[in-house]
Amino acid sequence: MNKVIDSYDVHVHGQLMRIVQTDQLDYGPEGFDVRQLMAREPRGSKYVNLMGYHMEGGALHTYIDSFAGVHNQQVLLKTLVSTLVDRGRLPERETYSVICDGRTFNLKSRELASTPLAEVAEAGKSFRSGDKTIALLETDVALEIDHLAEIKETLGSEGQHDYTVYINRGRHLVFDAGGDIVAHPVHEVISLLHSVRPDTVVTAFNGAVVEVDEGMYHHPYFFIANSQFYIDETDIYTRGFIIK
Repeated sequence: MNKVIDSYDVHVHGQLMRIVQTDQLDYGPEGFDVRQLMAREPRGSKYVNLMGYHMEGGALHTYIDSFAGVHNQQVLLKTLVSTLVDRGRLPERETYSVICDGRTFNLKSRELASTPLAEVAEAGKSFRSGDKTIALLETDVALEIDHLAEIKETLGSEGQHDYTVYINRGRHLVFDAGGDIVAHPVHEVISLLHSVRPDTVVTAFNGAVVEVDEGMYHHPYFFIANSQFYIDETDIYTRGFIIK
């Protein structure tokens, strides 16, 4: 056996996270891309967010590898901290300093499971929510998984926006700028929907029901599994593949 990697998986409203200590991802058998293998496992969902982490200088350093693009960055960072505190790998503090992609986030302990809604403003025929532009459209297409073929044939991204959102009977579906479906809730989209329809229960395409209370978007995490991955130089997968 050449390599054993320990990880644990959690999700937030269906958004998947695989969390691993960075030093376990730094090396592997020659020719193997350990980070891609861990994200693709080798037959993984393309929505897995691989998060490597380590402590340095009193701050938590992390990165996010995602083959479907990073959505809800602060939600993912808060969830990472929550899980490490719950597992005894971080001490309890009032504020946590997290460094990701060269940016420093100071995360308050009391807000690890919730985030203030983003500010929303109209921008022509679309909206600005936080730092994202969003097109909001009505549709008669049933936004259910068993109508996926019809959805892909008739709906899609507006292209010039960060997100294109379709709504029908209280359920919504999000496309990113590249035309891929983002099935789980997105913070900026939740903020927009609550702004324009504050009395409507917000339900995402994957069925997740989002709770908003007193201007806060609540995003508790749910544990999935502890896992060990074994990588051997005789394995046929050097990177794995994803199920789309």
